[in-house]
Amino acid sequence: MAGLSDKLFHLLHDLITQLPALVMIGACIVFCFLRGKRHPQVSRMVVIGLVLLFFHIIGFTVVYTFVPDLFAGLGEYQTRAIVQLIISLIYNLMLAAIFGVLLIAAFMQRSPTAPSTSTIAAR
Repeated sequence: MAGLSDKLFHLLHDLITQLPALVMIGACIVFCFLRGKRHPQVSRMVVIGLVLLFFHIIGFTVVYTFVPDLFAGLGEYQTRAIVQLIISLIYNLMLAAIFGVLLIAAFMQRSPTAPSTSTIAAR
């Protein structure tokens, strides 16, 4: 089992790797707050989705750094593979739920568009 200082260095490396995405998410959150008056419910849902995504990235960086080593002492490859599979499944399910929130926000408060004249003329 690697020492704690090695693990913290690995965690810091992984967080720095994720830094561009985290900065972009932060910028999008600020943009949503600035443009929130136009569609307040949509902005609120987008901010919720982005905050969840922000914490998802940080949380699973920590999980992928520390949790697999907790099961390294078991020695069996199959056990460690099952742990990795379960972590990946939870990661992907949570990410799908976050994208679901963002997708709901994308289609909230949309009024139907009026039919264009080219569509009517084609009939």
